[in-house]
Amino acid sequence: MFWPRRRSPNAARAARAAWDLTALLNAADPRASLAERHLWLVRLVEWLRHAPLETAAATADEVATPTPVRRLKHLLNVLERHEPHRERVAALLARFWREVDLVALFADFGFAPRMDLFGELAQRLRNRLMPRTPATRDLGELFGLLFPHASDARWLEAIDDATLLRLAALIAPELQRAGGSA
Repeated sequence: MFWPRRRSPNAARAARAAWDLTALLNAADPRASLAERHLWLVRLVEWLRHAPLETAAATADEVATPTPVRRLKHLLNVLERHEPHRERVAALLARFWREVDLVALFADFGFAPRMDLFGELAQRLRNRLMPRTPATRDLGELFGLLFPHASDARWLEAIDDATLLRLAALIAPELQRAGGSA
């Protein structure tokens, strides 16, 4: 009997990051289940975070800009040029923002919730021992899946204003239209 060969954690991580942008955009389905849509977002952020295996000679400006920011700009360029992909991704993101609980994110990462010592200890043990699930409407819980690395804060802070405006136009086009007509 043949047993499946177990992958090392690094090989499993590399396989998850092996999605290419075309495959990701083709997999964007706003009608998918909650967990599938959240997993798609996790994969998209993993794609942003991970550099391709082959590296070309980079200019000084490219070196100063973190790879995830450059990849975000590339993603936005692709979405601006390809209407079907943009429509599907925008619909998926619109449904995401309608269905998640933003208050939980602010309670977990912004305004401190009132917890006693044992409540905090139990929460930390749960986070350490039990895997997080993408099948949640709690953005605070999902945030840990989307941005699990401490280095994520650095590249998120490095996103320039022009790129943020382009991203906002994708996430909330109705706000962009309202701002442009005023």
